[in-house]
Parts: sequence; structure tokens; C-alpha cells
Amino acid sequence: SKMKGNVLKWSKHKFASNVCERACQYGSDSEREWIIIEMITVIEQETSPPVQSMVKDQYANYVVQKLLDIVNDRQKKTMVEAIKPIIPFVKKHTYSKHIVARVEAYDDVK
Repeated sequence: SKMKGNVLKWSKHKFASNVCERACQYGSDSEREWIIIEMITVIEQETSPPVQSMVKDQYANYVVQKLLDIVNDRQKKTMVEAIKPIIPFVKKHTYSKHIVARVEAYDDVK
């Protein structure tokens, strides 16, 4: 509950990002659900969802990767559908390469 409203901020922090990863790993499906919603929802006065800056960030990208590895099928589909449109904007960034590969692999498996 302490993460609520702070997922983007804490995911980008060197040490807090590890806490975010553990919260994703050990949280319930419903807790993962609100983390995902917070990541993919465009907030007021912003033009892109938080996940777009997360996949490009040196620490936050690990939170996204962790979620893609552990969420249930429905949640993974939600994340993949949210990440697919931003791939052209993040593909060239160093830290996004693993996430782009996971999203593209997900489409290949389907």
C-alpha cells in the first residue's frame, strides 16, 4: 500500500527499485493488478504512460521485467498490449532491449 501512487518514482530509485521488485514478486494478484494499472495509465498532464519511461530507466526496467516474468496470463497480456505501442519510442534505449525482446517473444508464441 505504501507503493500506491509511487510506483514510477520508486522504480527509478537505485535501492527502492529492489523493494518494488520484491513487492511484485511476493504480492498478491490483486496487488500486482494495481501496480500494472498504475504503470500503464496515462496520468493528468502527461502524454505517455509511466511504463514508457520505466522501460528506458536503468533501474525501473527491472521492475517491468520482473512483472512480465511472474504475472498471470491475463495480466501479461494487459502489459504486452500496453508496451507494444511504445516499442518504437523505446527500442533504441539500452535498458529497454530485454523488455522489447520479451514482448516480441510473447507475440511469436501466440
